Amino acid sequence: MNCKNFTGIMGRGGVIHETCEAGHRYDSFGPRLEYRRELPCIARNERLCPDQDFPTREEMEQREKEFDEHFRMITTARALIVAQGGPGSSGSVECPKCKGVLLYSIAGNRHVHAQCETAECLAWIE
Repeated sequence: MNCKNFTGIMGRGGVIHETCEAGHRYDSFGPRLEYRRELPCIARNERLCPDQDFPTREEMEQREKEFDEHFRMITTARALIVAQGGPGSSGSVECPKCKGVLLYSIAGNRHVHAQCETAECLAWIE
């Protein structure tokens, strides 16, 4: 599990995160960011970052429950989408998570690309 302050190096839409939420620049920990395991955000090494804050066991269990529920919603949404059409089709279905509009397209290889119109809701690319 990563430090709570870790924003990820690459964010949504290709945005590169240069700092963590505690304000530390990732490149201040060394030039080899492609080796993420060297970041103190990934490996517990307090000598490198005084603001490390890793989640407790209870927080990790809660995150796992939230992830499982989110993935269940994606699985439900995908089933709705596949029932609507086949390869090369696109359209929308009701989002099972927020009841908003979930836009989708199904590629020729049957991979589904979908995004809910509600911010921070369901979105995935297979």
